[in-house]
Amino acid sequence: MPATLTCRNCGHELTGAYNKTVETPFPDLLKLESNRVLPATLSDIAHAAVSAADQDILCLEVELRRKRSERRAFVVAHKVFISPIRRTPPEIITEIFLHYVEGDLRSPVPLASICKRLRSIALSSPQLWASFRMTVTHDDVESQTALADMCLSRAGKCPLDINLESHDELRVNLIPPDAFAAMKPLMDTLVARCEQWWTVELTLPSNLIKYLLEGATNRLERLEKLTLDNGCYEEESIPICFPTMPRLRSLQFAWLFVPTPQLPWQQLQELSFETSLTAQACLDVLKAASSLQKCQLGLMLTEVPNIHTLPSITLPLLRCMSISVYDRANLSHFLSAISLPAIEELYIATPTDHLCSDDPPPALVGIADAIVSMISHGSLLKLTLDLPSPTWYATPANTISILRAAPKLL
Repeated sequence: MPATLTCRNCGHELTGAYNKTVETPFPDLLKLESNRVLPATLSDIAHAAVSAADQDILCLEVELRRKRSERRAFVVAHKVFISPIRRTPPEIITEIFLHYVEGDLRSPVPLASICKRLRSIALSSPQLWASFRMTVTHDDVESQTALADMCLSRAGKCPLDINLESHDELRVNLIPPDAFAAMKPLMDTLVARCEQWWTVELTLPSNLIKYLLEGATNRLERLEKLTLDNGCYEEESIPICFPTMPRLRSLQFAWLFVPTPQLPWQQLQELSFETSLTAQACLDVLKAASSLQKCQLGLMLTEVPNIHTLPSITLPLLRCMSISVYDRANLSHFLSAISLPAIEELYIATPTDHLCSDDPPPALVGIADAIVSMISHGSLLKLTLDLPSPTWYATPANTISILRAAPKLL
């Protein structure tokens, strides 16, 4: 009796291709297990049976591949519904997006183009759009204005981190009147949200910077950090809006020309600028900024009479100070006039492009004593000196004096 296949669930006989069994044409001979040689007619029958069985195997393999492919497609299609990304809470995805945009201030626009769900999360996360960076040009203002308006609108009421820079051809003190007029709509779009400015970095021509800041006068109550990376700040260029920044704590100038512009020095905690002021004028700036905790200076001190009589100043909260010296005249006297009771990190260097092969000026001889005077309170943890010809100031005696003045050096 031919074998049959039954369903394991209901017990009934399977039909169709599932129940196609193979039957031998010689059931009696197989039971004898003999070495009998079949006659030609029976051999032909056996060959036909083997060929039919091989053909069935090929058909079954094709069918198996087809069914395997169907099952795989089924699995892939349904795994989408239970994938980890679908079960990840929107808050976690928002955090991932924030890490993406914060690194290099990348644009969040591509994140809203991945899929419907991620787009919905991106558009419902205003903090994702609060970091806005743009390289402005005067020949594509309309699209830039539309992009700025879209991003700022999606940021809602979040504090804004604005970073604007221009191409090299625009990085000059002024841009032509026609280009300036063309860029006003973009500037106006940004000024319209100035109440939300939190940190602002501007690498733009001076007339654009002045237009932005003056348009925001009396409306910058949230601004905490301002960076102006263009050396164009003469006295008449200092915007009148600075006194109206009650929360400003960090200020960076590319270059400071005027001795003591009307800036909110007292409230600053971080200050960075390069200057060609006299030693006295630079000390006046530091004295006015007595709440500083971090300071970075690029000094080109000019000669003044009575340099030896500079009044001393104390910066009681300053913990980190970096000084790049472009002209070593008066340096030791300048450093001797500063007292840093809370200093933890001190860096003094001459940029490599300002090094010369001549013997160092006599001013370097007093550098070690000046440093000892600055750090005499003993709180210094890290000291870096990168000045030319260290044999002029780093004698064994001077080195010992510095180490004694800074017993906590790491």
